Amino acid sequence: MAFWLDDEGETFTMEATPVTVEEATAVVRVRVRYGEPVRQEYLDLWVLHFADDGRVDDFEEWAYWPGKAYSASID
Repeated sequence: MAFWLDDEGETFTMEATPVTVEEATAVVRVRVRYGEPVRQEYLDLWVLHFADDGRVDDFEEWAYWPGKAYSASID
């Protein structure tokens, strides 16, 4: 939970575009831009599996930080 609180009050935009849906699994491309003007951008692929009641019961995120190393680490 603390991870999300780090962004509290932060200006950001988020765009989500479905890539594919097969049975109860979907893949979505997500672009998140932080700041105004934009100072950081993240590109993600989300893999979502839906339970019979329509809620997501499994979530997998493949993140990419353009212009950054392949890690969320500051180092």
